Amino acid sequence: MFAISTSEKRPVYKNVWVGSDNAAIVGDFDASLFTYSKHGNFDSSCLIPPTLINLFTSIPEGSTIAKIDKNYVLNIETDNYSMVTEFTPKYEDDETVGSYNSEIILNILKHPENFITLDINPIIKFINQTAIVNQSDAGKITDFILGDGKLLLNNRSNSYSTEVDTDASYTVKFATAYLKSVLSNLDDDKVNVAPMKRTVPGANGQPATEITIGCIFWTDDLTIVLAGQG
Repeated sequence: MFAISTSEKRPVYKNVWVGSDNAAIVGDFDASLFTYSKHGNFDSSCLIPPTLINLFTSIPEGSTIAKIDKNYVLNIETDNYSMVTEFTPKYEDDETVGSYNSEIILNILKHPENFITLDINPIIKFINQTAIVNQSDAGKITDFILGDGKLLLNNRSNSYSTEVDTDASYTVKFATAYLKSVLSNLDDDKVNVAPMKRTVPGANGQPATEITIGCIFWTDDLTIVLAGQG
């Protein structure tokens, strides 16, 4: 839920999109930050507001949910109480909602074949040290530089490097706060990372080129894409 949007310009992204194949997407379109997991557990595509997500995370194990037309009935049974509640999610064909563009988002969330695996804790430690050392704008952008078998994280006040098993080479500028949010909310000590590429047509007869526009991060249970800055 850390990635959910608060923007008034695109209110559809204030919801969690869930699909019929258990897919669940949470995203902030303006930050170009999206997360994906397989914990939707709904039999049709719909949009769930944060208040209902908070309810789902608090209900006891063994609770059941059933769909009736466009509504859902949640049945909670415990040793101390029983409760039945009905709710109506939002749907993309509602006049005031609009499209989540889930097909486009799911397409960019596919795991590439070439990736590196990083230890998360040292990187978070580096980001936290940056925040302590530098309170100015200098630490707001972190350069994510891969090349010569090394990963270098660098900003104007601090740097971190580690050896990686790859011959890939690319550079991305990340908003430090978003990079920390991504890594802090992963459910593992290690994360797989690969670049997100975009093909740029060549001008005046020159060949097209590929540029790196961000990175995709994933563990066994969660996938996150984060676009670079500038």
